[in-house]
Parts: sequence; C-alpha cells; structure tokens
Amino acid sequence: MTKPPGTNSPGARAGTSRPTSTAGSRAAAGLLTPPVLAHAALLAELARLVPGTDVDELAFAARLATPEPEAAGALAAFLTRARPEGH
Repeated sequence: MTKPPGTNSPGARAGTSRPTSTAGSRAAAGLLTPPVLAHAALLAELARLVPGTDVDELAFAARLATPEPEAAGALAAFLTRARPEGH
C-alpha cells in the first residue's frame, strides 16, 4: 500500500499528510481572511492571559475582530506585550 505524499517527511505528523512546519503554518494562515486571523490572535492572547477561561466567555472576540480586523490584531499584539515578567 502506498502512503500519501508527505507522510514520510520529517515535518509530517504520524498518520497524517499535514505538515507541522512553521512554513506550512504560514502558508495556511495566508488562506485565512484578516478577520479570522485577528480573531484567532485575539483568542490566543486572551486565553493565555486568563487560563481556564470558558469558550463562551470569549464570544465577544469575534464581534471585535469582524468589523475591525486591524484594530483586533493591534489589540492582540498589545496583549502579547502585556506578559508578566518571568512568563
């Protein structure tokens, strides 16, 4: 039986043909719209700042990211810098 392309490469996860490389992640991110990218960045930073947050508590992030993705992205970048020392 022949394996799908990419499954034997060092960047592929066992049992999948999806790359785990940073280049692959960047290429995939290039397919997403600015509001989706801004929403993801905002969710990631909010979840990092408040571990254990319930998904329902972050529903507002989508409403922020959709009309103003640049502002939501800027907020995510700002929150990234708000990390406490030593974390």
